[in-house]
Amino acid sequence: MPLCCTKDKIYAQQLCSESTNAIPFSAGLDSCDDPPALLQEYKRLEAEIALLQEEHQTNSRLEGPVQEPGPSSSNMRQRVFGLEEELRHKCEVVRRLRQRELWFEMQLRRQQEAHGEPLSLLVEQVNALRKSVFGYGRLVDPRGEAQIERFADQSCRLFASRSGPHSEPSNGGTKLAASSSESNGAPRAAADPLLQLTQQLRAQVSDSRP
Repeated sequence: MPLCCTKDKIYAQQLCSESTNAIPFSAGLDSCDDPPALLQEYKRLEAEIALLQEEHQTNSRLEGPVQEPGPSSSNMRQRVFGLEEELRHKCEVVRRLRQRELWFEMQLRRQQEAHGEPLSLLVEQVNALRKSVFGYGRLVDPRGEAQIERFADQSCRLFASRSGPHSEPSNGGTKLAASSSESNGAPRAAADPLLQLTQQLRAQVSDSRP
């Protein structure tokens, strides 16, 4: 195919030399030398467009549905500020809870240092005293064993309720202390359950003596 003197036709002739499917192409339809070849090129471009559209649909299905556009930048800033404020509030709550936990730990250490013995050791001592009281009750008066056991159980429960944090004695323990105080001639004020148990044991020992 002869070269033309115009710049467009020279460019079209160079494209033809690079690809066998390319055709001489000019700027407009009036300057085209081969209309059937132009129609063939048009059909080829349509086929390529259809192939590209099919590839695009395939990639879209693989990537998932197209997400809708997000909120504006101002709404996004407000959302970020709200999340930061919520985070600061939660951090403050965690800090206060940590301080309260440390305060309780310090109180427990102080109580342990004040008593000089851990609570588990005190419970073991109370159980040992309870067993010795039961044995002594069998020797002195076998009929009073049930009464001593009942009173010791109530005294231990009352002692456990008092030893807990911010706990008060139950109504049953208060009534028991009042009845024991009246029977021994003591005032109606609440007495120590261990002291009441000791007084009752002394009374039984004095009664059992000849």
